[in-house]
Amino acid sequence: VFWDSTGAIHRLLSSTDPDWSSGVATLVSGDGNIVYGRVTDVADGTNSTLTSALVRWSNIQASTPGQVIISIDDIAGVLGTTPRAIVANDTSYDGSVMVGSAEIDDVLTRAITWTLDVGGDTGTFRELTMPEGFTATYGSFASKTGDVAVGLGVAEGEANIHVLKWGLEEGGATLDISRTSTVAGSSHGADSQDPIVDIATGMSEDGSIIVGVTAAGLSELIAGQSSAFRWSASDGWQTIS
Repeated sequence: VFWDSTGAIHRLLSSTDPDWSSGVATLVSGDGNIVYGRVTDVADGTNSTLTSALVRWSNIQASTPGQVIISIDDIAGVLGTTPRAIVANDTSYDGSVMVGSAEIDDVLTRAITWTLDVGGDTGTFRELTMPEGFTATYGSFASKTGDVAVGLGVAEGEANIHVLKWGLEEGGATLDISRTSTVAGSSHGADSQDPIVDIATGMSEDGSIIVGVTAAGLSELIAGQSSAFRWSASDGWQTIS
């Protein structure tokens, strides 16, 4: 459902849709016209036969919003495997670019984007580049124009989590901007073997400034032994105690 400016509540998932038993809206575009969410179908009333898909609603202020079901099968050819779920985490201001993740299993995820095709309601999936030495990636944020994505990557096991920044334009670079990377302007050096956990929690509209939390490891992060950080292309990495 969604609430409009008058406070009225509107249903998004059609009650007559026979394919899906439930749905949840999780993400709205900056202009308020596009909503992303998830629909599920439990064939026998239990979790033993659970099917899910991504859904995109457009023109939600209209009497009949547009609805596009984006099947997990649509990304199988891109990933080389069929994920169990697709998660939409952020969108560009106009909702034309979605940044999220494909869940392969309990541990492995792949950072992805879905971009609306010009002049239609269909779109194209893309797996974001996984740097060498990484085992999983996760897409968290999209810039206002949809040309930058930020998320995280898991390197050399779960103890090392890095901040990744992707340029989504053609030929765009993938940057590891964690504190052990030379891109971050860090004194640690790119070949540091110290365990790190760096997680982005927000970014500016154009993706030029990224903020988050940094810790020496997962146990330290859980125990609250962490610091804030700020990164920009001009200033590099700055740890804020």
